[in-house]
Amino acid sequence: MKKVGLTILSSVVIYLLTTSLTACDRQQKPAKNTKENAAAVSMARLSQADKEPGNWMSHGRTYDEQRYSPLKKINADNVDE
Repeated sequence: MKKVGLTILSSVVIYLLTTSLTACDRQQKPAKNTKENAAAVSMARLSQADKEPGNWMSHGRTYDEQRYSPLKKINADNVDE
């Protein structure tokens, strides 16, 4: 009985590892609203981050790390919807 349990357990572990590694191999598509590839973040793009308000290219969105979103769809009036 122990051998059957170990066989089932090892099969489950192998299955989970295989599916996890397969999922990691998939490439993500770049966002539709960007003109440039997201990986192409240069100093010029970072210093002009305000011209791309929907893209947070650094931790604080802009080069000076202001952490403020200029987007208007979500506001204090509709945040609880």
